[in-house]
Amino acid sequence: MSQLARARNLWLGSPRPARERLSTAIAALTRARRLQVLVDHGFTGLLAGLGLATFAVLVARLAELPYSPWQLGSAAVIIAVAPALLVGWRRRPDALDVAIRADLALNLKQRLSTAWEVMTVRGDSELAERLSVQAVKAGLPNYPGRLFPLRVNRWGRLAPLAAIALLLVGGIDLNWMQASAPREVDEQVVREGQRLGAFGRAMQERARREKLPRSARQA
Repeated sequence: MSQLARARNLWLGSPRPARERLSTAIAALTRARRLQVLVDHGFTGLLAGLGLATFAVLVARLAELPYSPWQLGSAAVIIAVAPALLVGWRRRPDALDVAIRADLALNLKQRLSTAWEVMTVRGDSELAERLSVQAVKAGLPNYPGRLFPLRVNRWGRLAPLAAIALLLVGGIDLNWMQASAPREVDEQVVREGQRLGAFGRAMQERARREKLPRSARQA
């Protein structure tokens, strides 16, 4: 038997009215879905924060800023994760959308979403009561967390790669990048100096050989 099948609970022996049981089930499903959305936003913010931290650490090390690269990286992660969690917390899932998702997951043939929609529109009508009874008999989810589990979304799966990139940027030796360019310039200057020295000695030798005092003085 699958987890979704085990998640059903007929609650036929409960003395509570069907509409009350339906409201309780939808409220529990909505809370589970809201927590799932919050975690999804957290992973999205984490990936963005790690990318921003990698850039901040690289700039801080190359520019030799008077700040600790790891402090800048930590601040970047916090700046990205905190707003993402805030947005996820303020984003309240629609109860009807949650009911539709539960219908599809449990194969309830829209009984749950239809009963909830009619109940919210017509309230205490006989039709709402009848549809609520049908939804309860079809099977209300007893474990909302199984329908909306906490998961690692695609952005969360990329977070370890971003963390590895951050560690590489923070631990790699950048001195060779800064020292390679001056070394090439120094060698070029030395070669030009050697050429000028050889040219000067040749001019001086020619002046002595051809007895050109003016050329000798210029050399």
